[in-house]
Amino acid sequence: MLEQIIDVFEVNTDAVATNKGFYYQYLSVLKKWISNFIYNNSSEIFTEVDQDIKEVGESLIFTQVKCYTSNFSLNSEEVKNTIFNFFILFLKNKEINIETIFCFSTNTKISPREKLLSRWANDENFNVGNLKELYCDKIKEILVKEIKVRRNKKLNKKKSTEEQNFIKDSANKLIEIVNNEVINFTELIKWKFEGLSPDEAIIKIKNEIEHLLEDDKFQNRPVSLLFGVFISEIFKRSQNTKSNDRNLTNKLIID
Repeated sequence: MLEQIIDVFEVNTDAVATNKGFYYQYLSVLKKWISNFIYNNSSEIFTEVDQDIKEVGESLIFTQVKCYTSNFSLNSEEVKNTIFNFFILFLKNKEINIETIFCFSTNTKISPREKLLSRWANDENFNVGNLKELYCDKIKEILVKEIKVRRNKKLNKKKSTEEQNFIKDSANKLIEIVNNEVINFTELIKWKFEGLSPDEAIIKIKNEIEHLLEDDKFQNRPVSLLFGVFISEIFKRSQNTKSNDRNLTNKLIID
């Protein structure tokens, strides 16, 4: 009887899925980091800065990494939230005179009924028929709705009339910016769907990393030792208070 009572009220506190998500994210960082070292790419990688991964080099690349069991569509909350955050980053960095890319990367796949995103993910040149207009319209729809949701949440909190008016005015101005910039922004979005379960994706990327660590540039050092040291360094640096201290460079590998 006691076991049955416990079953009714016990809360599952396992965080396996969350931990897999972080592990997959840091494996993604590690693969980029050692690839840069092997191929003499001097780009600097930041972890847990402006989305999950920020790469600064000839291009400025922001990557959101998701490790999920469920599929994604353009109506998924995770996708809509990422698009909004990407747009804010776009506005913050639009004056920087280098190519900027916003990448949504995930182990899973696109929902079967999501035809537009399926076409977009396979449209590398962003110019198939009238699809570009459809992409832009969808991104505009997402951004406007997200702005209104965030506006309403802020207005629901106890604020002075002056603060409420400022929030409403800011939301209206941001929607105007969306109308003016949506085409430029949409062209910078990239999608990466692995089509794998979390466990399969982790095994795949770990195997790829181990293969890279066999490269001559690592001078025949034990792969397991290199992997342990590098992944530990990523975990450690991701916790630094200052964002500039969460960087990973070729020099750091040499050191």
